Amino acid sequence: MHPQLIAIEGLDGTGKSGLASALATRLGADLLRTPGVELAPLRAPLDAHFAPSAIATQLFYAATVALASTHARASLGQGRSAVIDRYWLSTVVYAKARAASVDLACVAETLVAPDLTVYLYADVETRARRLSLRGRTAADVDSLRNNLRLELSYRDALSKLAPERVLPLDTASVTTEALADRVVAALMRGAGRA
Repeated sequence: MHPQLIAIEGLDGTGKSGLASALATRLGADLLRTPGVELAPLRAPLDAHFAPSAIATQLFYAATVALASTHARASLGQGRSAVIDRYWLSTVVYAKARAASVDLACVAETLVAPDLTVYLYADVETRARRLSLRGRTAADVDSLRNNLRLELSYRDALSKLAPERVLPLDTASVTTEALADRVVAALMRGAGRA
């Protein structure tokens, strides 16, 4: 299988981080996250700091995706696949939910396009339970409160992608390993290839 960029997208509490880690291990791929692991300890304070401005929040997350794209391009250039936990689709969907109004199409054009976007979803009760187990943040509460609007926004954004490059998976009652099996099987069938 040639090196590929696999983007894992979806609402908070759908299992993105677990699946991204499992896939990276299984595929021997580089694991990338947005924001990157270096920013993880700062994410809550940064979210709070940028909260008064939807545009500032949008620009911050767009910057983290631009950096991840640079890392993905390097991985692919060295013959390694990359799996990314959230990518451009999440940035677009959450910016729309926050009513951010900056058109970042020029940024999108510079990003490495995912070979496959895996969209994870689960019912709101499952998401709420998972988020409680990990310790709900203010962003998680906001995500649950805006569940339907975010879900519809994701589905709208996904409809603009080539269908062979999208793999939707319901994670409500499926293990991470079973989800990884489904993604690997789709990749073996040639999903994501242009």
